[in-house]
Amino acid sequence: MKDYEQFAAGYGIRESIVLANLSNATSDKVQFSITSEQQLAMFNARRLQASTPLIALYPEEGSYWMDYSMCLSDADWITPAHRAAAKMLVDFLSTEIAQIEVMRRGFRPSRLSLPPVPPLTKKYGIDVSKGQRARLPVDGQGVEFLLERLSDIMRPSAVLYVLDASGSMEGAPLRVGKDLYRTLLASSHWRDVKGLISFSTKPEVLVDFTADSNKIIPVLDRVRASGGSAVYDAIRRAVDLMVHSPIESHRKTIVVYTDGDDKNSETSLRSLLAYSEDMFKVHNIDLIIIGVGHDTDFSDLEQVASVANGIFRRGGLDDMKQIFEEVQISL
Repeated sequence: MKDYEQFAAGYGIRESIVLANLSNATSDKVQFSITSEQQLAMFNARRLQASTPLIALYPEEGSYWMDYSMCLSDADWITPAHRAAAKMLVDFLSTEIAQIEVMRRGFRPSRLSLPPVPPLTKKYGIDVSKGQRARLPVDGQGVEFLLERLSDIMRPSAVLYVLDASGSMEGAPLRVGKDLYRTLLASSHWRDVKGLISFSTKPEVLVDFTADSNKIIPVLDRVRASGGSAVYDAIRRAVDLMVHSPIESHRKTIVVYTDGDDKNSETSLRSLLAYSEDMFKVHNIDLIIIGVGHDTDFSDLEQVASVANGIFRRGGLDDMKQIFEEVQISL
C-alpha cells in the first residue's frame, strides 16, 4: 500500500506547504488542492492580512467527514466513577462555550444550531451551509479498482532539469544544486521521463529525455563550473527540446537552478519574454526558476517566470533544501 501511495501522490513535510504554494501562485491557470476544511480555515486565518484567502470548493456529491465520536467501553473495569467522569466531559464539550472554542480551531461543532464563528465564515473562504452531505468510506472493491487503473489515470511527467554551470557557480552553489537535482531524479517515478541541460557561455543538452535516472545521474555528477552565463539561451533551448520531443501525453515541467546574471546569451530579455509568453501557454509547459543567492538581481528571471505563468523562488544555500522539497510536490 505504501508503494501505491508513493506512486499516487507526493507528500510535503507540512500540508501548509501545498496551501502556501497555491496562495502565492501568480499563474492564471486553475490551481487547486485536496485538503480538509479545518486546515484551510486555519491557514486562511494565519494569512488573511497577507493575501486573498483561498476558497473552499465543496463537491455536490458530498465530502468525507472526519467524525470524532465518543463512546464508553463496557469493560468490567469501568466503574460508576468512570461513567460519571465521562458524562461530565460530554456535558462540558456540549456547552455553547466549548462548541464555540471548537469552531475557533476550524472544526464544525456537534451543535449545528450554533451560528458559525471565525474562521468558519466566508471571510476565511469557508461556507458551512455546504459540505453537509457525508460520503461513506470507499469500500475494498472500489480501492481495488482504483489501484488497477491507477497507471491509466495518472499522467506521467516530463521534467527537464536546467543547471547553471557558469564560473560563478563554482563550489557550494553548484554542489548543492547537483545534490538536490540528484535527489529529485532518484525519487522520480519509473514512468516519468527526465532530461538534463547545463549551461555556462552556451547551453548544452547533456541527456535527452529518458525514463532511466541512472543514465542522467553520472552525467550530472561530472558537470563542472566554468565560463560565462547564458541562462536566457538555456531557457529557450529547454523549451525547444520540450516542444520537439514526443511527450504530448506527459505533464511538462522545466526546472532551472541558477545564480542569474546573464552576460552571454544571444537571446535578449525582451525576446525571451515575448517567446515565453506564447510558448509556455500554447504547449502547456510549467516553468520553475530557482535563484540561488541573496545579492543577485533576479528581476529579469522573475519577469520570465511571470509571463510564463510559472514559479520563481529565490534563497540562500541554506534555503535550497526546503525550496526543492516544495518543488518536488509540483512535479
